[in-house]
Amino acid sequence: MRFILLLFSRIAAIAKAMSMTIMITNIQLSTESGSNPVTEATKQHRWIFGAYIVVLVLVALFSYLVWTSGNNLSEAIQSDAKARIAKVEADARTEIARVESGAQERISEAQRESNEKIARLKSEADKGIAQADAEAAQANQQTKKLESDNLKLQANVATLEKDAAEARTKQAQAETMLANIVKRQNPRILDSKTFLEKLKDKPKARVEIMYQENEPEPFGLAVQIRRWLGEGVNGDGAGWDVPDPKPISPEWLPPNVPTNMPLASSYLTIWGLTVVTSKSWKGEDDDAMGALMVALMASGISFIRMVNPKLPPDLFVIVIGPKV
Repeated sequence: MRFILLLFSRIAAIAKAMSMTIMITNIQLSTESGSNPVTEATKQHRWIFGAYIVVLVLVALFSYLVWTSGNNLSEAIQSDAKARIAKVEADARTEIARVESGAQERISEAQRESNEKIARLKSEADKGIAQADAEAAQANQQTKKLESDNLKLQANVATLEKDAAEARTKQAQAETMLANIVKRQNPRILDSKTFLEKLKDKPKARVEIMYQENEPEPFGLAVQIRRWLGEGVNGDGAGWDVPDPKPISPEWLPPNVPTNMPLASSYLTIWGLTVVTSKSWKGEDDDAMGALMVALMASGISFIRMVNPKLPPDLFVIVIGPKV
């Protein structure tokens, strides 16, 4: 349709151009011959208009013929396409039928092979199950035997554990006894570092140290206490007034101690170490007496306390006997 319109448009343009050319030529001729230009132009226009109508009719006729030819060509192409499509569809149906037939045969073959394989596997599985059942029965028998043996072993283990527990208890008791024996046999050692830390910046006093005569262990402890409680070596002691240790004498004995010297010595040294003061200790360390008590305990030395009101307040007596 666009082609026909374009064709009409070009024909009209050509006709219009020809009309203008002829009109201009006639006007020139009329002017030269002296005739009326309007009359000549009207005649020329009518003639051209009639030619234009004839051309339009011819164009319309040829356009119809072209349109009809195009429709015939389109119908022929469609008919040919339909024939080809029908042939392709027929070939496709034939090929599908052939493929389906082959596929059906392969499916049947695969199903037959699958059934055979299933039957073979089932047979093997049945044999395996039978063998497994036999092995399970044998395993059950062995399990029962093992359980019986295990019960016997548990009874034996319980007996052995009981014996082992008793042995461990006896061993622990023996080790405790041995540790006590070793502890009693080893000499007492004053923890000098802790002893000095507890006495640092505390009030000082005078301390006399007495030990049981002819006993090396009490004498050794007396020397240690005097070494670290007194001035020490090169001033490394606590700085208290502590004269050299001496054997036990009745000079500062408490009132309840026998005056007989052997009995007094035995009474004072039965506890290993006795601290004699003029008054009772209240458990504080803000004075010299409390500082000395706390320092002895913190440094690992066990002792008992006795009170002798006759002692001066700033004098303490340490009586050392054998280790208990």
